Amino acid sequence: MERLTINATVRQADADLELLRGQGRIPAVIYGGDREGAQSISVDRSELLQLMKQVTESTLVDVSIDGTASTTLIGEVQLHAISEEILHIDFRQVDAKKPVKTAIALNFVGEAPAVKLGGLLMHGRDAIRVSALPEALVPSIDVDLSLLVDFEAAIQVKDIALPEGVTLLDDPNAAVALVRVPKKRVEVEEVTETAEGEGEEGAAEGEGDGEKKAEGEKAEGAEEKKAE
Repeated sequence: MERLTINATVRQADADLELLRGQGRIPAVIYGGDREGAQSISVDRSELLQLMKQVTESTLVDVSIDGTASTTLIGEVQLHAISEEILHIDFRQVDAKKPVKTAIALNFVGEAPAVKLGGLLMHGRDAIRVSALPEALVPSIDVDLSLLVDFEAAIQVKDIALPEGVTLLDDPNAAVALVRVPKKRVEVEEVTETAEGEGEEGAAEGEGDGEKKAEGEKAEGAEEKKAE
């Protein structure tokens, strides 16, 4: 798969992070590989923002530190609570010969015919957990919504075609997408069913009353004749 690259420089672990951010750089760490612990680095803010527009959890990123590149996956990203600006980012180095566990984003394509019937499209998840060698990873997997032809149809995790060399870690029966019946339609159907039920019950009661009335009239007539 195509890789992305970002340049980084080593920084002191106890460096003033606010001063660093004021200089247009974002503090970061890279861990994994043959490192004993996390290595403190920093990356250019503008370069990082451009990178983040293109990556997913399963996108390989080469972090170049002083000319030496390490293949990584994006780890934890810390955001400002209000502005949502990136405050810190982790890069997880991976070994090309060892499987890694990560998530692959789902890209929903096409239109669900059931939506045209007035249904509401529901997404059960926007990514699936997988295990694979780094080179087998893909940024995303397409999910065809045209399979949702009616309100009974659903797309499950097991219905997703995985790339060669990728192993699923999620529950295969978990729902990925489905179309729910509109609430108003459900309410109308419930009202209709209730009305039909009451109509049948009323008809049955009417027949019962008629039979009782007829029996009463017969009994009354018999008593009159007996009195004569």
